[in-house]
Amino acid sequence: MNIDLTKIKWVKGKYGLPDAYYKLRIPSVTNIIGEMIPDPELDKWIKKVGKEEADKITEAASNRGTAFHFFFRKFLNYIF
Repeated sequence: MNIDLTKIKWVKGKYGLPDAYYKLRIPSVTNIIGEMIPDPELDKWIKKVGKEEADKITEAASNRGTAFHFFFRKFLNYIF
């Protein structure tokens, strides 16, 4: 793995010592499972509605999920 040293973020950590943070892109559990487990029902649905319409529907569902997760995190941060 090549690490781009310009993307390391240095912050003051415990005892005033520097901590380095490097953002990694990690696939979601949904993506990992989707790649590993075939879903014949999903394939049938895509054939039924068409690839373009299926992409629109899944993107809308993904956006709703992202919005919900954002709201839920804000809500939990507010409570705690």
